[in-house]
Amino acid sequence: MDRTMKAAVVRRRGAADFEIATQPVPDPGPGQVLVQVQVQAASVNFSDVKRRRGDPDWPERVMSHQGWWAARAYLYERAGQTAEAVTCCFQAIELTSDPRLIASFEARIARLRSLH
Repeated sequence: MDRTMKAAVVRRRGAADFEIATQPVPDPGPGQVLVQVQVQAASVNFSDVKRRRGDPDWPERVMSHQGWWAARAYLYERAGQTAEAVTCCFQAIELTSDPRLIASFEARIARLRSLH
């Protein structure tokens, strides 16, 4: 695996601009996984804007997004930590009202529980 990656970097809190820079690939710590993906496009959402503006509540707000918990569930599943993945799926269910997403998370929970 290449030991460098491209990253959108904000050089200072509250800065309006970011730059694409080459960064060293981080080494995962205990209980973490490193996932390599090829990105062809990316977007900026309101959480990114809030963070760039220096919003002090940014981490707590991100944790209130269903997508954040879905991504955590996926990473825990890939790391073989099924109990943690199930917990994240339940949190994601709490943050959505879309019946299709709820059904998808419930199916994922059932599949994860069957792995034990």
